Amino acid sequence: MIKIQILDRCPHCEGKAYLPIAEDTNDKGEKYIRHLPCPVCQGTGSAPRWISLADFLTLLKSVQCPHTHTSIHGGMHLAAGEVWDDIALYCDDCGANLDRDEPFDFLSTES
Repeated sequence: MIKIQILDRCPHCEGKAYLPIAEDTNDKGEKYIRHLPCPVCQGTGSAPRWISLADFLTLLKSVQCPHTHTSIHGGMHLAAGEVWDDIALYCDDCGANLDRDEPFDFLSTES
């Protein structure tokens, strides 16, 4: 199987690049949060990931896709007295979940 390396959002810091480590006080007595670079991505927010050639072609197709044909999947739910939904908007042509921050969640995560 042919694999291609891409840069993806860092799974440890979720693309934030810097992580909070401690709360400190400045010389005016105001509290602030100290941050350090993510130990996995060294503060870049991205990490390499290997994907199959088929997933790479799906990725290329989704980038070029105008998302003109979409459908809504999911519904409203009632559990333990709370109402919640798992409604999501999907592209029928490329399969991308258009409600996610990360547009390539539809790619397989196998190594």
